[in-house]
Amino acid sequence: MEEQKLDYVLVPLGMMVFGLYHLWLLFTILRSPRRTVVGINAESRHQWVYSMMADPLKNGVLAVQTIRNNIMASTLLATTAITLSSLISVFVSNTSSSANMSSDLVYGNQTAILSSIKYFALLLCFLVAFLCNVQSIRYYAHHMLNATDEADKSANAPTRTYVLDAKAMAATPADVKEYPNSYVFIIDMPGLKSGDIKVQVEDDNVLLISGERKREEEKEGAKYVRMERRVGKFMRKFVLPENANTDAISAVCQDGVLTVTVEKLPPPEPKKPKTIEVKIA
Repeated sequence: MEEQKLDYVLVPLGMMVFGLYHLWLLFTILRSPRRTVVGINAESRHQWVYSMMADPLKNGVLAVQTIRNNIMASTLLATTAITLSSLISVFVSNTSSSANMSSDLVYGNQTAILSSIKYFALLLCFLVAFLCNVQSIRYYAHHMLNATDEADKSANAPTRTYVLDAKAMAATPADVKEYPNSYVFIIDMPGLKSGDIKVQVEDDNVLLISGERKREEEKEGAKYVRMERRVGKFMRKFVLPENANTDAISAVCQDGVLTVTVEKLPPPEPKKPKTIEVKIA
């Protein structure tokens, strides 16, 4: 095959591979996002936002520094892209002034028009990369200037209470056992007294178990050398089965372990067959 005709094969083949890859990537992100770096990165960012919102006073500086680092990375990439674009423009302008535009870096057809098109396509890629990085910087800057307004909060937006409850439920381990006549819920409640634990039934079938352990007041002259014990809210919610008797619930706390027993309703008695009297007409 002549070298000038390589473009008729390589360019369509490259575009086809490029398009098929992005179609596969889009399909995988929609169906199985955890199989791709894009999906894992999006899920990690989602969880990171929730963890930052859980304690904004403690994590505020970390959140701002993380966003600032992303802005710096986008700035560096945008600067690199526009620098490469400038170098390509200078190279094309110097080459176009000479009679021969052929170069060892260009394969296939090396006529003046096609060589200019190839350089322009390469330049266009770097310009698009520059614009995308600039847009990411703009969005990051807008995000840093955002402030929550209580009056304009959406009803579906996660509130701080929702985030704290979700964090408390994730940090409260529990076991659930089923016996022939009852369900038993075993929850770790370290450092809590029985009076600090609440066991409630919401919406007729949701068992809510909660408690809060606070930091002890420091005595005069004493200071912490190390703080590792967990303080804060403990919470778990369980949707009770249909045969759970919400009127027969007992709770016992011993050695930091809470045991909640929910009795089962007796099984319904089978209906007796009804006999219909047959009358003589």
